[in-house]
Amino acid sequence: MPLSSPTSKEALRLALQSRARAEVDEPTATRAAVLIALFDHEGETHAWLIRRRDDLRKHPGQVAFPGGKLDPGDPSLHHAALREAHEEIGLPPTQVEVIGALDDLYTMTGFVITPVVGFITEPFSPVADPMEAAHVFSVPLATFFEKPRGVFPRTGYQAGEEWIWGATAEIGRRFGELLRDVISKAR
Repeated sequence: MPLSSPTSKEALRLALQSRARAEVDEPTATRAAVLIALFDHEGETHAWLIRRRDDLRKHPGQVAFPGGKLDPGDPSLHHAALREAHEEIGLPPTQVEVIGALDDLYTMTGFVITPVVGFITEPFSPVADPMEAAHVFSVPLATFFEKPRGVFPRTGYQAGEEWIWGATAEIGRRFGELLRDVISKAR
């Protein structure tokens, strides 16, 4: 069932907004936000991901949701996620309906990541920022309904030729749990 149907979208919005979101207060951590940008494709809901360039100083070659650090000019983490998605894959912020956020994730690398969830409201074709992204691709959300595979710290999900692991896999796993709950209640 595509999540962008009015009933499913409202159920997901309600699930995100009616729960107590876990926020991490770690003053020494770097604040960041990612955008789980949802859209329907061939009867399934997908999310956009990027594979970072191999020559980047931080997180080279890793698969990630579009996003990045909170800049001093960002009024909120939602704004940071939308700004970064625009920079990295060309997604205009005006084409995203933000419906909520998942729990913060504190990483071993000293980041606190806020995953922002939103639906793309208009047809969109991503364009990778060549300075940051080697590749932009989509993954069906059903990918995250599975149990992660592999051996820690490289547990994750296979998505075509890409391996999703680390913080991105954990965000996907948490979102998959929430989605399974929303879908089971909608039936």
